[in-house]
Amino acid sequence: MQKEQLIFPNTLNGYKSLNTPSKWLHSIIDGIDIKPITIHGFRHTHCSALFSAGASIKEVQQRLGHTDVKTTMDIYTHVTHEQNKEAVQKLVNYLNF
Repeated sequence: MQKEQLIFPNTLNGYKSLNTPSKWLHSIIDGIDIKPITIHGFRHTHCSALFSAGASIKEVQQRLGHTDVKTTMDIYTHVTHEQNKEAVQKLVNYLNF
């Protein structure tokens, strides 16, 4: 493989359409019973998984390539169902119930 060779070229050895990966993804998930997700949705999932695994905000910001940590926090951070349950348990423990 040459240095400039594309990994996923089109039939003319050029660039594929920008929506080709989305078409690939839809062809995979259309036949199975799962919640639809977009290519960009994987980015949000990746971010949430990093936080759940204990990554710091700076680590996640760097992985996503954000110059402003506010973008990471305001757009890409999602609280999971498990995290909600843990927050309630923290409150219960704090209030000594």
